[in-house]
Amino acid sequence: VAAQTAALEVRAEELRAANLVLEVKVRPRRLSGDQATLMISALSTAASPIVIVSRIVDVESRDLADDFNGVFDAAKWETVRLTSWLGTDKGLKFVTVAGTSVPPDIGAAIKSAFDSANIAYSNGTVSGADIQSLSPHFQSNVLYLLVGAKP
Repeated sequence: VAAQTAALEVRAEELRAANLVLEVKVRPRRLSGDQATLMISALSTAASPIVIVSRIVDVESRDLADDFNGVFDAAKWETVRLTSWLGTDKGLKFVTVAGTSVPPDIGAAIKSAFDSANIAYSNGTVSGADIQSLSPHFQSNVLYLLVGAKP
């Protein structure tokens, strides 16, 4: 009986650990208060217009994009919030229309903010038919933060 009890306790502990891993996978992405504070501080060193975009009909993406919108707004960036992106990308991505560049101070502020909050992102461009995957369409000389599907 003691051996069976010990085996069951070990199995229960294994199941609890597996459950924690699963909880992390299904938990919605959100910014913590500490992450927001760190990001606001870093982003306040530079300000720029930015469009923060979430996927259409994706509540998780929308909520995280709203969090980022609040951070950029608190850091005195001029924000526009769009919820009509048809993209299928995953994760976070800063993009511009091909041929548009991001000023170095803006890129440095973004890198500092996201690094300080330990948030991964990538950079890229939008071109061709992808320009029409947002309403209103992607525009030249505008910086976009795309909040894609949960990876």
